[in-house]
Amino acid sequence: MGYPRLLEKSGSCVPGIGTEEAPWLNEMGDVVATEMKGAVSDAGSYAVFADPRAAFAGEAICGDTETIHGIVLTGHSRADTKPNSMKSFHPKVSGTAHYAQAFEDALAQ
Repeated sequence: MGYPRLLEKSGSCVPGIGTEEAPWLNEMGDVVATEMKGAVSDAGSYAVFADPRAAFAGEAICGDTETIHGIVLTGHSRADTKPNSMKSFHPKVSGTAHYAQAFEDALAQ
């Protein structure tokens, strides 16, 4: 499974993330997806790569519909380091559907 770009609108809705950080974070998502695709290619016919970037486009953090959590400060689990929750920068339930669709699409090819 690849990795989506995390931010829309230059991350303007996330305190502490500015015009320098947001493009870099999105670029890192692209780097991770490219490296994961390369690893799948190296594995040959034993693996399939699924790229979720198109499914998340427009719906990342700061998107019109957010399917990835921004900074989450509530709903902590015992393993969280406060003040941030581990939910921060991870998909919402609606985002997991994007991953599932990308995976199903990759298997169908």
